[in-house]
Amino acid sequence: MTLKQSILQHSAELRAHDDCVICLAWSPNGIILASASRDNTICLWSQNGIEWDVKRFESGQEEVTTICFLSDNVLLSGGNSVNAFREEKCERLYPAGHIRAFKIEGGAVFHLASWTTENVQQIRKDQKRPTRFYAAGLDGTVSYFELTEQKETLLYKNNTRFMDLDISKDGLLAVCGSASAILLIDTKEGVREWDPKIPFHLYWDSVDESWKKLIGEDNAIRAIEFGRNGLFVANMQGLYHGSLIDSACQVPSECVMEEWTNVIASNDQYLVHAGRDKFFVRDLTTRNLVYDATIGFGTVTAIAVHPSKGLFAVAGHGKMATRHVEIWELVPVSTLKS
Repeated sequence: MTLKQSILQHSAELRAHDDCVICLAWSPNGIILASASRDNTICLWSQNGIEWDVKRFESGQEEVTTICFLSDNVLLSGGNSVNAFREEKCERLYPAGHIRAFKIEGGAVFHLASWTTENVQQIRKDQKRPTRFYAAGLDGTVSYFELTEQKETLLYKNNTRFMDLDISKDGLLAVCGSASAILLIDTKEGVREWDPKIPFHLYWDSVDESWKKLIGEDNAIRAIEFGRNGLFVANMQGLYHGSLIDSACQVPSECVMEEWTNVIASNDQYLVHAGRDKFFVRDLTTRNLVYDATIGFGTVTAIAVHPSKGLFAVAGHGKMATRHVEIWELVPVSTLKS
């Protein structure tokens, strides 16, 4: 089915949370959609005909900021700890946090492992190492973890508030944050623990004047996503695309859209991005806009794209707490009633 042979249609609203939904993730096989909320719960959704079954459980975290499937039956969640550290009358700038792993088995959910770390903003799994995942935090750290080891290995640290990260299929790790720059770490040859005294094999594109002119100097990059032939980045000014040559991020080849962009997600065919009350679906190869839709809440804060088809989960918040997830799908025109 090509994009022109289908229409974008709202198909369901998933309701089980008691507060705003913060993040979404599909399992690699596309059977389970996970949603996490400010009510400290995670919901596992599975489609049953036109209905959606749900399994809800407590996250054990004060606030979940990110979720990610390590495999079809292992879910990772990152966020603030329930027992966040407090110093007398002052809170720590970055509260203590946890990454937790849950195993999904026979309709039940079991706690598998935990790691104590700093405030976690984003988690992504390694594309080639099934037990490894990476995390970036607001405290300026990038680390990797092994499911089989209760250990955090620090890869990088500075004063940047990291907000998002992604990893390409060939092992290039991209991290973005509060500066108009992108941290690229090549993991193909293996990674080692960070040492500030030893030069690290990375690319930090913060001095390119053409890049700064296009995306705005000192304008925080809010989201980052690898495409087929480059890297998409987003900030309050718009969505941009840059080519990658020899693992180095070159000057963005184009501004894809001049509109505040908060989140980006993709699969092998579609790129989806959103900022306010709309989300946009693009052909991943051509980057052409093919669909857009207005959602039923004020600002989109999370998008998850089904790994193998045109099925999109969208969540956000507005003036009133938005507790549901909207499901949109590409429906063949031939199946619609005249």
